[in-house]
Formats: sequence, C-alpha cells, structure tokens
Amino acid sequence: MTTLGKILVFVNLAFSVITGALIITVFVTRTNWKAGYDKLNGNLAAVREDNRKLEADMKTLRNQKDAEVQAADAKLKAADNNLKVKQDELDAAKLDAAKKNQLYQAAIGNKAIDAEELQRRKNEVAAMEQLLKEREKALAAAQIDAKNLREHRESPDRVSQRP
Repeated sequence: MTTLGKILVFVNLAFSVITGALIITVFVTRTNWKAGYDKLNGNLAAVREDNRKLEADMKTLRNQKDAEVQAADAKLKAADNNLKVKQDELDAAKLDAAKKNQLYQAAIGNKAIDAEELQRRKNEVAAMEQLLKEREKALAAAQIDAKNLREHRESPDRVSQRP
C-alpha cells in the first residue's frame, strides 16, 4: 500500500469516527428530546389538571362571592328601603311637629285673646253688679216709697182730706 492509500484509509477512518460520533450525538439528542418531551407532556398534564382544579375552585369561589354580593345587595336594598321608610317617618314627624307648633302658637294667641275677653267680662260683670246694686237700692227706695205711700193713703187723716 502506498502512502496515499494509507492516508486515505486514515482519513476514511477519521471521517467514519466523526460520522459515528455525530450519529451518536444525534441519537442521544433525539433520545433526550423524547425523554424531555415525555417529561414535559407529564408536567403539562399535571399542570392542566391543576389548572382544571383551580378553575373549578375559582368558579366555586366566584359563585360564593356572587352569592355574597347578591346577599349584600339585598341587605343594601333592605337598608335603603328601611332608610326611606324612616326618612318618611321623620318627615311626617317633622310635619306633625310643625302643625303642633302652629297649634301651640295659635293657642298662645288664643290665650291672650281669652285673657282679654276674661278681663272684659270681669269688668262687664263688675259693671252689672254695680248696676244691680244701684237697682236694688232704687227698688228698695221704691219699696220704701210705696210703703210710705200706702201708709199715707191708708192713714185716717188722709181719708178726711178727700174731696
């Protein structure tokens, strides 16, 4: 064998070794990819299961929170209605108080008018009592005069003086 043949055999051997190394590397890489792919598929399945569980939990929580919000809204509406009723009652009480205040003010005004009327009537009664006393005095005087006239008419000397 010539030198050139020996060189070619060694070059061929070197290329065969390099090709073998590349084939092994590709095989190992593909095997690792397959193992990695299987591992990732397992992880993905686990993550999807966790995601499904989380979605179910979130849905449950969302439903609970929605129920709580609806209950809170119902309570708020009830409180608003109660507040409206109490506000109406307060307005009615204020209106009633204003009416009673007006009646009170009218009563105070009527009291002053009644006091004036009472004083006027007391003065009128006093004047009537005075007039009654004067009439009683006049009546008593008239009765005395009538008695005197009767006595004078019935007296014996008056009989003789008749025409």
